[in-house]
Amino acid sequence: MTKAVSAVRSFLADGLANVFTGQGVPGVDRGTGSYWTPPRYDARQIANAYATSPLLRKAVDAPSADMTRNWREWQADGEDGETIKRLEAELSVRSKVEKAHRLAQVFGGALLVMVTNNDLSEPLPDGIGLGALRNLIVLDRRQIEVGDPNRDVTSPEFGLPERYTTTDGSRTVIHASRCIRFDGPADPNATDWNKRLWGMSRVQVLLEAVDDFTRAKGNLVSLTDEALQDMIAVPKLMARLIDDKNFEQHMAKRLTAWKLGKTTNRVGLMDAEEVWHQKQAQFGGLPQVVHLFAEMLAAAADIPVTRLLGQSPGGLNSTGESDSRNYYDALKGTQQNVLRPALEKLDAALIPAAGVNPDAVSWDWRPLWTPTEAEESERGKRDAETLNIYATAGLVEGTALQAIAESQLTANPAFPGAAEAFANRPGDDLDEPLIGEGEGEDPEGE
Repeated sequence: MTKAVSAVRSFLADGLANVFTGQGVPGVDRGTGSYWTPPRYDARQIANAYATSPLLRKAVDAPSADMTRNWREWQADGEDGETIKRLEAELSVRSKVEKAHRLAQVFGGALLVMVTNNDLSEPLPDGIGLGALRNLIVLDRRQIEVGDPNRDVTSPEFGLPERYTTTDGSRTVIHASRCIRFDGPADPNATDWNKRLWGMSRVQVLLEAVDDFTRAKGNLVSLTDEALQDMIAVPKLMARLIDDKNFEQHMAKRLTAWKLGKTTNRVGLMDAEEVWHQKQAQFGGLPQVVHLFAEMLAAAADIPVTRLLGQSPGGLNSTGESDSRNYYDALKGTQQNVLRPALEKLDAALIPAAGVNPDAVSWDWRPLWTPTEAEESERGKRDAETLNIYATAGLVEGTALQAIAESQLTANPAFPGAAEAFANRPGDDLDEPLIGEGEGEDPEGE
């Protein structure tokens, strides 16, 4: 007869050892687990974190603000460009695009709604007339509910809601053709229909790095409160606390009077048997540790430390220029991949509403990086030297060379009146000799 043998697995624990060392204690030792559990934060927690942490708020807001600060430049004939700019200013297009993108980063999604003369539940008219675009409304993810999805696989809006409904008392229905979507980072854990339509909050992505920085900063702040402590050695203190029930009260009253006298009169009275000394906290290396956590937050947010902390770069021969260049290059990619498609949908209504032919205008982003006066001066010098080389070598004919020189001077902010000066120059006649043309030549061909 076979006897069944049950295996018994035993565990050994070292009791108080882990309590004192912190090793293996969840919440203290971060090496206790190698798995990832996504944190669950609702919209209120995310909003509270965003509202109360200045550094978190700056880390989230900075890219949206930097991408839209210099805005865009219109290329158009006559007054068309200025007409569009005036309508942009009237509708606050730049600030509302920035707000919509920022709210999408905070809550995972937002809409920019185009308001015209007809009902919001109706599709946006194909032919937008002059003045038909009345307003732009920004709604974040919390303020809207999604409708049924678009099932047409040939539509660019396939899989997206055909309508949205506001969550306020009005329950306003908005047709999707009026909505310009802004999404947060993709959420890999989205399962239900509503969550799949939006991204995740960027606040949630940064909260761990923010929490590490906040705790490190809090420890440093707590240490500053104990930077200088008065220590008084009282003979037989413990025994007197046990034997005399009123000793604690008398001691507290006595120390309060001693501290008050020392503060106001700079005089402290002590018993001859008592010993007084001061204990000073050591801060060596702690500010660098806090700054390290700030650098880790900047890395998680993908923005330069100089932008996050608003300070000059440290270190010998350090300018921070390479970090800023990389940051602005990344923003330029986001401008092209995220903001430009959104603005092109808006421009389909904005340009006709300004009374301008959409085929007659175009635009491009203004530079994110603003050169210094020294950089502009050096650039102008190089351009002038290049033109001089071309003129001397005869590589470019005079008319074309003059046009290039005028274009460079007009685009250079160091010469703000160049365009007007060229337009109003006296005796503007193309038959006159130009740069690099007519020098040393016989006008009769001899």
